[in-house]
Amino acid sequence: MSLTKRKNVTQKSIDRKHIINIQRRFLSLSEKRLLRMLDGFNLTQADSIKLLPLLFHVNHPMLPGYVDKSTPCGLPNYSPTALEKRIARTVSRSFKYESRAYLKFELAGLYLMGSIGTLGQSFRSDLDLWVCLGERLGAIEMTKLHQKTQLISAWMSSKGVELNCYLVYEKQFAQQAKKYLTKDSCGDTQNYLLLDEFYRTAVWLCGRTPLWWIIPPEENYREYANRLVKDKHIDALDWIDFGEVGQIPAAEFFSAALWQLFKAIASPYKSSLKLLMIEKYAREFPEVSLLSDQFKQMVYSQEDSIEKLDPYLMMFRAAESFLADQPARLSFLRRAFYLKAGSKIDLARDKPNNWRYQQMKFLVENWRWKQKTLDEYNSRSDWRIDTVIRERVDLVRELNHSYHFISNFARIQGALNQVSQQELVTLGRMLYATFEKRAGKIDRINTGIARDVQESAITLEMTGNHWRVFLGALRKNQLNNTAPVYTSESFFVALAWCVCNEMLNRNSTFQVYSDDEFYDFSLAAEIVRNLASLVRNSQPQIDETAFRESAKILTLGIFLNTETDPLQVEKESDIYSVANQEDGFCWGENRVNLFSQFDVFWVNSWGEYGSKKYSGEFAWIEFFFDYRQVITNQEDKIQLFAQQIPNLAKHKKRLFKMLHQWNRLRLDSRRKQRTNRYLMSYGSQFLLIDFFETQVEYKSFRYAKQLLTGLSNHLKEPIQYFHDDNLDLPAIIIRLLNKPAEVDYQCFILQTAQNSFQVVIKDPAGNFFYQVHSGVSREQLVNHYQQFYDGMLHQLGNWNTPMPYLMFWYADISYEDNARLQRIKDSHQDLANQYSAILAIAVRNTEDKVRYDLYIDEEVFRYQDFGELVYRKLAQFVLGKRQSQRQYPIFITNIDLSSVSQGVRVMDLLRHKRVIEQKLANALSKLTRH
Repeated sequence: MSLTKRKNVTQKSIDRKHIINIQRRFLSLSEKRLLRMLDGFNLTQADSIKLLPLLFHVNHPMLPGYVDKSTPCGLPNYSPTALEKRIARTVSRSFKYESRAYLKFELAGLYLMGSIGTLGQSFRSDLDLWVCLGERLGAIEMTKLHQKTQLISAWMSSKGVELNCYLVYEKQFAQQAKKYLTKDSCGDTQNYLLLDEFYRTAVWLCGRTPLWWIIPPEENYREYANRLVKDKHIDALDWIDFGEVGQIPAAEFFSAALWQLFKAIASPYKSSLKLLMIEKYAREFPEVSLLSDQFKQMVYSQEDSIEKLDPYLMMFRAAESFLADQPARLSFLRRAFYLKAGSKIDLARDKPNNWRYQQMKFLVENWRWKQKTLDEYNSRSDWRIDTVIRERVDLVRELNHSYHFISNFARIQGALNQVSQQELVTLGRMLYATFEKRAGKIDRINTGIARDVQESAITLEMTGNHWRVFLGALRKNQLNNTAPVYTSESFFVALAWCVCNEMLNRNSTFQVYSDDEFYDFSLAAEIVRNLASLVRNSQPQIDETAFRESAKILTLGIFLNTETDPLQVEKESDIYSVANQEDGFCWGENRVNLFSQFDVFWVNSWGEYGSKKYSGEFAWIEFFFDYRQVITNQEDKIQLFAQQIPNLAKHKKRLFKMLHQWNRLRLDSRRKQRTNRYLMSYGSQFLLIDFFETQVEYKSFRYAKQLLTGLSNHLKEPIQYFHDDNLDLPAIIIRLLNKPAEVDYQCFILQTAQNSFQVVIKDPAGNFFYQVHSGVSREQLVNHYQQFYDGMLHQLGNWNTPMPYLMFWYADISYEDNARLQRIKDSHQDLANQYSAILAIAVRNTEDKVRYDLYIDEEVFRYQDFGELVYRKLAQFVLGKRQSQRQYPIFITNIDLSSVSQGVRVMDLLRHKRVIEQKLANALSKLTRH
């Protein structure tokens, strides 16, 4: 759909003199703006700019930009001036220009565009150069020409001029060529808006002139252009035809707004102005009054005032007109324009020879600004971070306002589906990385607002559970009357925020107020030094290619013990343990965990900074899951920092060995469809990690007995045990964990003292059962477990399938931890006449929890009748039957779980048996004490 009214085709005569006059007006305007632009550079820089036409016209090995003799070059209607030749000889004394006939000019023209030569040009403005081509070149030629532009840009950079070159061919706007985003290009997101900007801001340097110049505003562009060529009023080879800006799709406003939002990261004020112009266009849609059309109309109306034809001032006036009834946004627009221009106005002074100063002074006087306001803006280069924070609030509010308006406009116009999804994703990621707040991300505040926010000193104060950051070295009594610039939940993040926002340098000092003596100047200085090193050495090259992929961690720093000194007790006692210094998780005689608390800091490929705190027993497993991809593929990207830990390199090696083992177990469990169970000592505790096929679970245990008992939780899939080299368990237990599963059940009876035993059972799937018994003999245990196992066979057995045997092993570990295991020969005895059989039948109570009814001889003790006293009742009954005064435990001989569980297995029954026997042992102990 045409977005402007179709213009009628007129048949009035075309005046050749009029064409020449119009062309001269545009050329005169270009020359005036070029002179104004050059006035902002020193003599050397101005000479290098003047040399651009010659550098693109020839390939000379002694001049900047030389690739080879076949690189595309040559500009029509151009011959170097005496001044340009003289400048060239200052670059290369041996250079001598030799005029030659070109069979074909491979370049069409050179144009500077943007804010150059306008009120918006500042001393930091870069130059955008369009290298125009009449037609597309081959891939090899385009590559060489691109190399030529890069070499010329590099040479200009050495002169202090930032030059961005763009290769533009004549038909690309008409054909809406699709291309990827580049550093300062917008791909297909701003096809017509870019052309609109070109027509009103372009400064012609040499070559063909735009056909657009000589198409009268009231004429139909294409029809009139055809008449000019057909009737031979012009030679088409003298002109470049990019087409008209008559049709701007609604989708382009949206995608262009996204692009300017991203550009606002580095140039917030410049992009804010352009966003307002886009908003102005969108508000007028579909009858858009283009600034390029207004610009042309003024030229045709014989307006020759360069001030009135200043395209940047025209853009400002257009935005100002529709913000007249929005004072807050109007105030921000004027501030943005003033700061973008960079003129420092003193109302008491005139500078008659400085047109930029005089024009800006005229504007601020009309805005009725006070000198106090101007002084604040004039000191922008000295703004501190608190001022930047306030300014950023206004900036983000304005950017959000523009974004929401344009987004709503695009939805109403149904334009979202017309935008390149690839570029929208890329731009969306750019904006997300810069403006989106999320947990763990450290916001960068100074994005193009102030030049330098470094502080010679900062003050940090701990208040409750928070840390507050103040500017300068303040006394304690000054803090209540001073507003902090940042508040964080941790000391580390407070410092990281300062580093990421470039507030600190190597000479910055720190004043720290905290009731905890651990936090002091030296700790702050050490953290800042290491953080600054990480940031400095991992600055990503942020361009559009980085955002075409998901963000990747580039650098990851682990900062150990940022909140406590794990060796504080040793230091206070002035006694350092010399035992067990190999394992940082259980260091020294006191088994101190040197790694129980740490902060992680990262930099990713999108230029984001972030941190996360880890502490407690599960700190490292949580870290593993958060960063396992980095651990697996980019270990060299991870650095470890610690001030209080000896032999850090050795501990780092130990840490990564553990993390890599975890990763292998995770992958192995998926590949082999089994559970890999990992055990390790962790300070004074134990950690159990189950790597299932599709998930991971982990628990901690205070004591070894609790850990071994916890291993009995039955797993329905095969299980393999693994452990840390420093696992603090008896050697024989570790042997049994490592022992491969057999086809039969293995029962290991380990004697720890007279009549005291540990019983370990491993099933064919590798499941592990553990129980402690006292007051019994080895023979009693063997016979009891055999009897219980036989009863299970009757309950669970499939008589068509042979059941595994229960094989017994014995070791006396009362003197030797790693005693040899001996096979116990089968000696099954009939215990029916020696002991009463006790049956437990599982039931569910009113709360749907599993409880037990107990049967012995002809007696029944129901949970419904006695509740938890059911165990005491059974114990009393057993004591009443015993003739011997010797104390020995009560064993359960059979269990029935059929009413509460399906698919019961041997390990399930053993686990329930242990629970019941422990409760009976407690009841028996209480009864025999009285």
